[in-house]
Amino acid sequence: MAGHHRPGRALGKLRLKDPHTKFPELHSSWEDQHGEAATHKVFRRFGFSRRARPEDFYLAWAVAYAERIRAGSRTPIKDLARRPQVRIEGYVSRRGPTGAAGTVRDIVHRARTRGLLTESAVGRAGGELTAKAMRLLRPGRSGRARSRR
Repeated sequence: MAGHHRPGRALGKLRLKDPHTKFPELHSSWEDQHGEAATHKVFRRFGFSRRARPEDFYLAWAVAYAERIRAGSRTPIKDLARRPQVRIEGYVSRRGPTGAAGTVRDIVHRARTRGLLTESAVGRAGGELTAKAMRLLRPGRSGRARSRR
């Protein structure tokens, strides 16, 4: 096979750090050409984001979710989707200012993986604020998340 390209050899030499070093350049170029909103939409669609959401964002959602559970809600995700606690940047809904249940479910899941909510039975609403979440809520902590009431 002399003279033929061997994709396996090229892929074997590719390192994950290569695309990661080019990402900021690609993101900036795309943003210059298409604007911030379009860039955010496209890059989020494929799981890329320049800016991660801060811990306080997830903390506010974890607190609101735990409050719904304590109040006896059987559908806390739907409740929060109807009345979001925090504005979800980059999210546009045809329904207006309310969020989609899938988006809220993802946010609550991320709050769990960040250690802000305890686990619940698969497919069941549940969970409480963790010790980490309670520490973050202590008075005097700057940048504390506040829910919209």
